[in-house]
Amino acid sequence: MSSTQLVKETHALNKHIDKETGKKVINQYLCIKELGRGYHGKVKLALDTNTKEYAAIKIVEKISKKNINSLRQSDVNPHLAKINTEIAILKKCNHPNIVKLLEVMDHPHSHKIYLVLEYVDGGEIHWQMDNDSHPTPKLDIKTCRSYFRDLVNGVYYCNHLPFFLISKSTPTKYHSSRYQTIKSFTHQRQSCQNFRFWC
Repeated sequence: MSSTQLVKETHALNKHIDKETGKKVINQYLCIKELGRGYHGKVKLALDTNTKEYAAIKIVEKISKKNINSLRQSDVNPHLAKINTEIAILKKCNHPNIVKLLEVMDHPHSHKIYLVLEYVDGGEIHWQMDNDSHPTPKLDIKTCRSYFRDLVNGVYYCNHLPFFLISKSTPTKYHSSRYQTIKSFTHQRQSCQNFRFWC
């Protein structure tokens, strides 16, 4: 089993607009486009201007929208605790079928945390409904077999980590890379919801 991966931690945050492209820059990352959006945040495709490699930046609010008015300064923030748990788990995961956390950008005065993740360039696996209203992938059998093998490898790895309990996963959370490898993401201590995988 692979050892814990090294994750860069940055506490400085420099945001500005690139003069040539007109796009936002966060530290050395040039934001190119939005990849997705959820209740607590969004994910952006970014180019690391130092390495010239792509990354996915998950931008998460430190305070949940439903708790924003009720949370006092002295209160424990359960939403932030979940984010920190996700970060801790991602730091411990080091497997070819689990998306890698590369960097955490967390300025103490910022309302957001920026998680820089490995970019899975194959995109989300698309599903379609068959005649019996069952979701089926728009993939051939050979590709499905390869993806399923990668999925099982990722689940097997997670299952042997002491802090994981696989409870559920949804098909739309799975992404493929250009090497036809399934990647997934880890989320909470008690569930693998984001599977090289988004587990």
